[in-house]
Amino acid sequence: MAAIVFPSNPDMNQTFVVGDVTWRWNGVSWISNSSFNGRVPAGSSGQRPADPKLGMIRYNTELEIFEGYDSEGWRPFDENPIRQPNIVSPEDDEELFQAGAFTLVSSPYISLVSLDHASTDWQIATDVTFSTIIEESLEDTTNLESYEVTNGIPDLGTYYWRVRYRDTVGNVSNWSPLTSGRIIVAPPDQFGQAVFGGFYIGTTSVGATCYYLIVAPNATGCAQCQWKTTRTATAGTASLVDGVSNTYPAMQNAEHPAGNWTATRTIGGFSDWYLPARGELNQLYINDGGSTNTTLPAGEGFAAAGYWSSTESSATNACLQFFSNGLIVYNFKTTGTRVRAVRREPI
Repeated sequence: MAAIVFPSNPDMNQTFVVGDVTWRWNGVSWISNSSFNGRVPAGSSGQRPADPKLGMIRYNTELEIFEGYDSEGWRPFDENPIRQPNIVSPEDDEELFQAGAFTLVSSPYISLVSLDHASTDWQIATDVTFSTIIEESLEDTTNLESYEVTNGIPDLGTYYWRVRYRDTVGNVSNWSPLTSGRIIVAPPDQFGQAVFGGFYIGTTSVGATCYYLIVAPNATGCAQCQWKTTRTATAGTASLVDGVSNTYPAMQNAEHPAGNWTATRTIGGFSDWYLPARGELNQLYINDGGSTNTTLPAGEGFAAAGYWSSTESSATNACLQFFSNGLIVYNFKTTGTRVRAVRREPI
């Protein structure tokens, strides 16, 4: 239902018809030529006229709003019938020390005209104007006053979110205030911390850029594969520190099972996993204490076995590291060996 909205800047004696009532601008206010003058004394909801006429207006002392009567009932006069919601959790400027799943919680739905809550719009963006939206759920009939962000936040930085409500006849509330939707994702500060789809396990640098090194969970990021299906050379896999350049695009194919397996993973909402270079793999060994697993959460450590790196050592061999003793060796590419996916985030 649309609110009754009188014309702005009317001329003297201009008329405006609302249902059964004709209003006229007398230079100061709108008045009616009807017997009841189109206006009803102020009062509560319970004091509304028993037989109202289309076009009546009144002030509701209970709701503290002006109301107009239309063909469906009393409606807010020049006002949105749904109270503007707020985000109540997380709090403003709250810092998350990991980027896993979290839940947005909004204030209770309030309708000034007692219409039911039909759906909710949720949005998360990287900017205050919401021109770059990274996640949204519009006209959501399930998550009315809370919404779980299952993929977490993709990168370090400041994010903004907002919510608005819809009722059963199409009224839409205003978006929640901007200040109720800001979050700062703090960088990881200890090995084993759950962040960015996996666990923080060290840092690495490629050229002038430094990165946080993230290892995938065992359940979704560990496999056993051949490095290559043939003992032949693979161009572009010589880097000791850059597993991304080794994996993409040289190993992103069926001929390179280990690299291809990591490159095709989607874990924790991220799809840029890769096979670590020899130096990155050695960081995993050093920072988690090898197979003693001193920093990663229980069940997320490494087996006392060999793991493939993405670094080629010769036409027939690639670099492999044993997590039982840290020994780095060269093994035939066609050997089936453990694989652990990693990804990285700029510092």
